[in-house]
Amino acid sequence: MASDRIEIELPNLISEELDEIGRDCGVDNWDSYGAVAIKPETVELAKEVFKDIWICPSNDGSIGLSFHDEKINLEIQPDGSLHIIVISDVTFDVTLDKVLTKEQY
Repeated sequence: MASDRIEIELPNLISEELDEIGRDCGVDNWDSYGAVAIKPETVELAKEVFKDIWICPSNDGSIGLSFHDEKINLEIQPDGSLHIIVISDVTFDVTLDKVLTKEQY
């Protein structure tokens, strides 16, 4: 069972949060520091990217988060590093090697 994909029920919560962001941040200067408005198209694209999310344990001790039809994967490694894997016409893997403490997040 530990190697099976575990689906989590976050898409509705994320969609609701994105709707709230769209409402609260849909005008210029929403942060009173000159922020650019979040466009409805951006909110809808974010909903599409985050519509399917899975948490995936790995046999190397990492925990992965896969979303957008498994085209974007984040892996949290046991040493605290974060691997970001994006699958497109060209696949690349970005690794953030700096281990951050909880206070640095």
